[in-house]
Amino acid sequence: MLIHVGFPKTGSTWLQEDMFSNPSTGFWSPWTFEVKEQYLLSNPYRFSAERARRLFQPGCDDAARRGLVPVITDEWLIGNQMSGDYRGKQIAEQLHATFPAAVVLIVIREQEAMLMSSYREYVQVGGGQTLEEFIGVASALPGFVPQCRLDHFEFDLAISHYRELFGDTRVIVEPFERMVADPIAFHARVAECAGARGSYQQPQQARNVGLRGATLTTRRALNNLVHPFGLNFTRGARRRRWIGRSAAVIGRMLPASAHARQESDLRRRLHSHIEGYYAASNQRTSKLLGIDLAEFGYAG
Repeated sequence: MLIHVGFPKTGSTWLQEDMFSNPSTGFWSPWTFEVKEQYLLSNPYRFSAERARRLFQPGCDDAARRGLVPVITDEWLIGNQMSGDYRGKQIAEQLHATFPAAVVLIVIREQEAMLMSSYREYVQVGGGQTLEEFIGVASALPGFVPQCRLDHFEFDLAISHYRELFGDTRVIVEPFERMVADPIAFHARVAECAGARGSYQQPQQARNVGLRGATLTTRRALNNLVHPFGLNFTRGARRRRWIGRSAAVIGRMLPASAHARQESDLRRRLHSHIEGYYAASNQRTSKLLGIDLAEFGYAG
């Protein structure tokens, strides 16, 4: 059993559609809503590891008959910074109670790029906060946390907890940057750790590419006009489609210089707010993994 827990915005859709649902890779993920129903949507007081095992067992048996490694995959299992869901520690313990012998895959990403990509997704699905409000550096009421918590990306915290539960050798941690640079080698590393027999030969293009520049700014403004500060994850909503089309039309009308200026401003503001924040955590993470994350652009 391989359990892929996240992080969001680290190529999860590509992994799920091109690798874990492709039998030639040696992996198979036969489940649709079962993972969300058991770990993300259910009342935690009613969680039953035994019931969850029974639910997943037919899929595990089917994978075994085919000589494949079953994969539970959902990037929200570690938490979701776009929706403000930070139950990752609790869910890690539920996953361990269900499948204590599983191998766990965590994909991390350089934090500045992760935060920018997260903010794009947040706006694209209906969010109306400014970047500063989104990451919590603007003024906020006492006792409230921001939508996107900066400490969620202190990766050593989640890695250490998963290793305590599953063991050091059963937790695979992969930098997103290394994964996208050579997805075939990435597959080989994960397959070896998980005991999968297969190959991966044809990487696909990235999915869910976010809004950029002035289109992002326009989309946030329209979100506030039509549905102030709401977060709508229903991708087919008529209102959201109208907002998306309108922002795209306006974006196409604006000159390239306007997009470049807005993009540069967003990046400058983000960098100024988080500069130095992750250095100590990245040093601890590098030590845990035995690799120098600075080689992949991480602050440290």
